[in-house]
Amino acid sequence: MPIDIVFNVIIILLVVFTNVGMGAKVDLTVVKSQLRRPIAPAIGLCSQFIFMPLIAFAVVCTLNMDVGIALGLFALGCSPGGSASNAYTFLLDGNVSLSVTMTLISTIASLGLLPMWLFTLGRVVYKEANVRIPFQNIFFSLLGIVVPIIVGLFLQRKFPKIASCFVKAVKYIMILFIIFVMTVGVYANLYIFSLMSGEVLLASALLPYLGFIFGGLAALIGRQDRANIIAIAVETGIQNTGIPIILLRLSLQGPDKDTSIVAPVASAILTPIPLIFGILFVQIRKHIKARKTNKDNSVEEFADNEKESSKDAKEFEDLILTTEDDP
Repeated sequence: MPIDIVFNVIIILLVVFTNVGMGAKVDLTVVKSQLRRPIAPAIGLCSQFIFMPLIAFAVVCTLNMDVGIALGLFALGCSPGGSASNAYTFLLDGNVSLSVTMTLISTIASLGLLPMWLFTLGRVVYKEANVRIPFQNIFFSLLGIVVPIIVGLFLQRKFPKIASCFVKAVKYIMILFIIFVMTVGVYANLYIFSLMSGEVLLASALLPYLGFIFGGLAALIGRQDRANIIAIAVETGIQNTGIPIILLRLSLQGPDKDTSIVAPVASAILTPIPLIFGILFVQIRKHIKARKTNKDNSVEEFADNEKESSKDAKEFEDLILTTEDDP
């Protein structure tokens, strides 16, 4: 379909432009400061590229799914964290600097680690089907995603004015991206929703939700503070769904090309649900704490005023007594 081709081309252009903006926006001094204490980023990287692929593989083996859908879910589990994790980490009072650092590192690391998982454990996923994974295409597609980030970093260092323009444009590009996906994207891929069975929805939800749990537990075992635990948990559970969609649509042929994107799309819809509840909890707790603080301040202020009034009354009484004692 021509609209399908147009959709793919525009998605690729938007992702490339957004990644240039991401590279231009990243504060390298913040990244360096996080890397000086590498335990938290290391826990995050292990959670992203060890826990998530293994969780995805376990889910695929447990649930009986079409090979194309299973491959899409496994590729999603091997993908790096998405930039949305930075916003969610901020709203959940996590360590945003750590989140940004992990997103950058995992995206660059995916250039080697994603093909490695597909080449090793991924073979088990599609061994019974007539599917050939073109690893050369996947590598070059990943290169097309990682290189724009490096270009953005270069612009930030050598041409800060141009980098600043990209940073300002990223917000509007992201809004355009969301509108485009929710309109043209949905129209061009309506058939996907008919493939979302209960089993597929369960698998697509289990992957990110278990990622949140395992990432948080790994950070807790690593004796990280609360802000780091939140950042690592969120970064582990949120995958960059655009990467498996682009890779598999450009690499596969036939029906598997279409069915492989079902799980990433379903996961993108289901992933934010627990995060939204978490954000509501954090905001309500903040509101209650603020009200309690204001109430305590009011009580203290009232007590101070009472003390001041008592002091003034005592001074006035002493003044009256002194006046009466005068001849």
